[in-house]
Amino acid sequence: MRAERGVGSWLALASVTAFLLLGHVAIVQATQADDPSQPYWAAVDQFARGNVITATSAVSQWSQTQLDSYLKAIEESAKASRKCSDCDGRFDALPLRMALLLHISQDSVERSKAIIKTHRPDCSVGAQIHAIERLIPLVAQQPNGKAFLGSVSAAMAIYMRSMFCPSYGWTWATVGLNYDSKNALLYFARGLAEETAGSVNLPVAPLVQIANQRSRSIMTAESDKKQWLADAASSYEKVLKIEPTFAEAQLRLGRVEWRLSHLPKARAALEKSVTVTKGSALYLSHCLLGKVLEDMEDLPGAAREYRAALDINPEGQVAAMALATTYSLLGQGDDAREVLKIVPGEPGRRKADDPFRAYLVGTPYLSARMLDDLRVEAAR
Repeated sequence: MRAERGVGSWLALASVTAFLLLGHVAIVQATQADDPSQPYWAAVDQFARGNVITATSAVSQWSQTQLDSYLKAIEESAKASRKCSDCDGRFDALPLRMALLLHISQDSVERSKAIIKTHRPDCSVGAQIHAIERLIPLVAQQPNGKAFLGSVSAAMAIYMRSMFCPSYGWTWATVGLNYDSKNALLYFARGLAEETAGSVNLPVAPLVQIANQRSRSIMTAESDKKQWLADAASSYEKVLKIEPTFAEAQLRLGRVEWRLSHLPKARAALEKSVTVTKGSALYLSHCLLGKVLEDMEDLPGAAREYRAALDINPEGQVAAMALATTYSLLGQGDDAREVLKIVPGEPGRRKADDPFRAYLVGTPYLSARMLDDLRVEAAR
């Protein structure tokens, strides 16, 4: 099951590194034995060492009352440290970033268990997210804390989209932009959530609120989907304004413009995309440009693009089906039959899935790597 693989990926990425050992030293220096929140920091210390299961198991055993008491003590300690003129950076040394990442890790475990149990997306806000909300304003006051929150929010936005909760992902991206408004990756993550919400029929998720940012409703009406797609186009355009070489944003802008029936804009975006993307993104660029040309009744041009996609990925079933259909419309039946030999191949014999399979939702693996990198950074 996808959720089980997501948990496995998260745990597998939690290897002990030298950076995490340095984080352990920082945590020990930042806490004292008589601190009422010492059990909390002990769990954070285990997480920093890479002992993810030990750390998350400790968190899972705390009652809501215990967790609240730990967080209250941390908030009071942080407040006192900021006011203390002789504390020599004690507040800055508090491992609040590692604590925030620990709660994210536990939230992913709890969310995955809920998905396994119910076989439905879990787009709720639980105790771990409420804990994160209380840590966010504290992290923001530490050196480079806002940029760190931007990176965390981007990872969480991408993660929640992969959990079939794009509205929740949109909320996380927007929270991050409140702290880091020039972050191209945050606009990209928000665009991903908007594109998914405007393209996929998903169960109606409860409205949630994170750090005073309320989520948007996922509606099934065509007008609502068009608004999501229009917003996605705007987000991708902002990405490219900040970072013109962001190749995947160029690709996705082209697809969104196509979905909005803005064919000339889609063609222009995708013609640029085929010059800047590589690998699977280049395959997708040729496929999408082929579809736009097909809709513009340029069948020879569409066939060229579909063929170019197959040259990149000879096992690409989407490109093969599209090319065979186009050949048929052009009266090239023999060519169509030859291409269709690719389509019925057994999945187990293919080297990889067609890139379109993960295009609209993604996988948890990317966000897991991002969060793991952030844990290493927090330990420095």
